[in-house]
Amino acid sequence: MIWQSSYTPTEKQKDECYETAKKIGLKVDECKTFLEKTTSDPVALFTLALAVSTLGLWFATITLYRAGDEQLVLARAEFTATHRPRIIVRLIQGP
Repeated sequence: MIWQSSYTPTEKQKDECYETAKKIGLKVDECKTFLEKTTSDPVALFTLALAVSTLGLWFATITLYRAGDEQLVLARAEFTATHRPRIIVRLIQGP
């Protein structure tokens, strides 16, 4: 009885899995949970840390992009407010 890595088995189920894996000829590593597999293998642990940090960078990039857009809108509004066109009347002619 081999289970998915997201399922957390009881001790009895783990023992049954180990026995079944030995009888069938499968690797005993198949019975380990996701957390056990990740912490026992340094490459898997590094990959998990890399995935988490990549998600953090993705979130930070989106947040900075939105902040940049807001700054651009504010800068344009400030420029428009301080550089209004001036109308100069030079000559008024009557009818």
